[in-house]
Amino acid sequence: MSYTSKLHLNIAAPCLLLLAAGCSRTDSSQDSAAALPTADTLPVVADEEPFIADNDIGMTVRSMANTINIGERLDSTEYNFEGVLTDGIGMPLFTDMTGMPGQWEVEVVDSMRVRIRNLGAGNLQPFQLIEYLTSNLGDSNHEIRLEEEMDQGESHILHYRYGRTALRVEMRPQPIGDTGEVAPVMEITLSADTITT
Repeated sequence: MSYTSKLHLNIAAPCLLLLAAGCSRTDSSQDSAAALPTADTLPVVADEEPFIADNDIGMTVRSMANTINIGERLDSTEYNFEGVLTDGIGMPLFTDMTGMPGQWEVEVVDSMRVRIRNLGAGNLQPFQLIEYLTSNLGDSNHEIRLEEEMDQGESHILHYRYGRTALRVEMRPQPIGDTGEVAPVMEITLSADTITT
């Protein structure tokens, strides 16, 4: 069975999940990545200082979506970033094969579109990350809605709408060296969509 055929998401009622490197998989993701490395099989870096909350991916995505929703242009000097993104309690979203915090790139592609992607492979748990992101979006004016979910080759793609913001999430497997194992790579794109429903 292919990687994408095993992807199952339960996002009808996203809950507030605070990610932590090494937390167990949700039921919706247990079957999807049995061969992926987990926190139990990756080294752990001891006595690390917590990462600053300014790099929280939930707050970052919400800020960019709100900027798009009020019709402002995205500023690369404000959002461009390469380094560690964290969850709601300041933990890295994943660790790489050496046990170091996983690296991310946030890039404003143009004034109406921004892309976020992980730069390395590791024990990233995309299902929990999606739930965390969607739980951070939604207010009295807008709600986050899943509009489309599909497989495209080895990629599993989800399209959301949040007000005037189109949110696209792509997950695909990436081989880890010559071990035969794979780890998930994610690309999250936010862009302005003038068609509102």
